[in-house]
Amino acid sequence: MKSLLFAGNSVVEVVDAPMPEPADGELLIRIRVSALCGSEMGSFRSGQGMPGGNGGHEFAGEVVDANGQPGFSEGDRVGVHAVIGCGECAYCRADHAIFCEQQSYCGNAHAEYKTAPAHHCVKLPHDIDWPTGVLIAGDAMGVAYHLADRVGIRGD
Repeated sequence: MKSLLFAGNSVVEVVDAPMPEPADGELLIRIRVSALCGSEMGSFRSGQGMPGGNGGHEFAGEVVDANGQPGFSEGDRVGVHAVIGCGECAYCRADHAIFCEQQSYCGNAHAEYKTAPAHHCVKLPHDIDWPTGVLIAGDAMGVAYHLADRVGIRGD
């Protein structure tokens, strides 16, 4: 599989990478779109780059292997939340993984394939294009939505 490597000094290389295999609770996704985030620019411009990969954490694609996860099938269109919660704490149980103290991130998505926890994947309708899907599921709209929700901003 092909993947990007942030080599440093504003250089990006296309490299061969091992095909990811989904662990328990994960899906294997064929990436259709991965967005560049401003938070990736530090690694892109630094002298060290990002050893072992790239910062890609905003992406959407098609499920290639549902790995027995209920509610998902091969061919489903999904977007993936950038912030991955533990799934067990009070924040995660309230669907606020962005505040989870054990949170992690789903990186290295500037590639052909990526695994992601099924509970952080959002099914995308067929009438939503890939660029819109990545905005809905990833960081861009998610950050604004969670901010508005946290401070109590409502449509009226």
